[in-house]
Amino acid sequence: MKRRPYLRLLVFGCCVALATVVNLSFIMENVRRVEMETFEAEQIEVHESVTSRIPITLVICKNTGDWVNVDKKNVRTSWKRQKQQFAVIFASMLYFSKLSSIRIILLTDSVETYVELLSTISGWPQHQRRRLHFEMHNIEEERFKEGQLLQWRPCAWTKMYLPEMLEDFDATIYMDSDVLFLGPVEDTWAVFQRMGDVAAIAASAEMWYLEEGNNRPAAGKYGINTGVMFMNLTRLRKISLAENLMLYTDSDPAPRHDQDVLNAFLKYHPHLLHELPARYNFLPSSCQKSAPVCQECLDRGILVMHGADSSFYRFVDAKMKMVFRVLLEVSFNFSASLEQLVQRLEAGLVKLHKENHMYIYMCQHLPHYDLQLMRHARSLLASKISK
Repeated sequence: MKRRPYLRLLVFGCCVALATVVNLSFIMENVRRVEMETFEAEQIEVHESVTSRIPITLVICKNTGDWVNVDKKNVRTSWKRQKQQFAVIFASMLYFSKLSSIRIILLTDSVETYVELLSTISGWPQHQRRRLHFEMHNIEEERFKEGQLLQWRPCAWTKMYLPEMLEDFDATIYMDSDVLFLGPVEDTWAVFQRMGDVAAIAASAEMWYLEEGNNRPAAGKYGINTGVMFMNLTRLRKISLAENLMLYTDSDPAPRHDQDVLNAFLKYHPHLLHELPARYNFLPSSCQKSAPVCQECLDRGILVMHGADSSFYRFVDAKMKMVFRVLLEVSFNFSASLEQLVQRLEAGLVKLHKENHMYIYMCQHLPHYDLQLMRHARSLLASKISK
């Protein structure tokens, strides 16, 4: 059925009207794509003039798809949850970073979704909003193999097509929307230096593959989680990543989602993977007793926390959930100072220690867990106070 032009005009008109209500200047300023001066990925040198141009990429869809009978009470398919997480990731990014400008590529399933997401942070102080530079990109669903949109959630496969969809970019840091920062986002860019001359993807461990035995192919020593990936897009284009992954979509056992497929591919191409410690993608499964000790988390603090499988909204780990709730509260209007944020986090930890006898949670056995959570925040606050 042909699309009628007037319907598209009507949809666009509604989007413009909504943008006007929630701060037209902020949203429309970010509905344009900024061209980036390219550079050869093989020659990346990690210093401010280059790394500041490496964007962070998120993929968010409002459409829940047909893969599951949508239950409005199901937190895994909740649009409200996704909007809250969107606010939290950027609130945490701004609170713990000293950068004046952070570049974000946002891929969505529609202009309406993009506008609605930006509306969640339109009430923040202007000087904070201006630090975030959003670029809207469309999700090119025509690239997907038939049936991929029915596996897992709609848009989940998009991350595997980023080398082709972001053809003008040489590198990006992909992040799921259910992550938050506990330290400076600028610390992430140094990972590209670790990747050397060959690796195309850097990622942290996903311990559930080990728990499942050898039932599913696992990349690296334990298997990897694709919720945070450092991607050298130039190298991934050279190996035709998406085309290669197609070969694994019909494997046995059938992959549950894109993460299974990438694990299978990288298992047989280990030179393309650089394994990272949990500091860069701290998951509930990072707390499993079979997980390796994250020395970087102890020495430097957790940098990125990942509430995979809606764990920020379920009772998986009390401290992870508390951190998310505090950041969600301050994200409503962004009026709290860094000192007030840290005080709320510290108070939350004290409260949980007093109630410790009431709960058994996933990460309580970790050595110096509070220090791992708070090292960056305490250091940033101390540095600010000393000035």
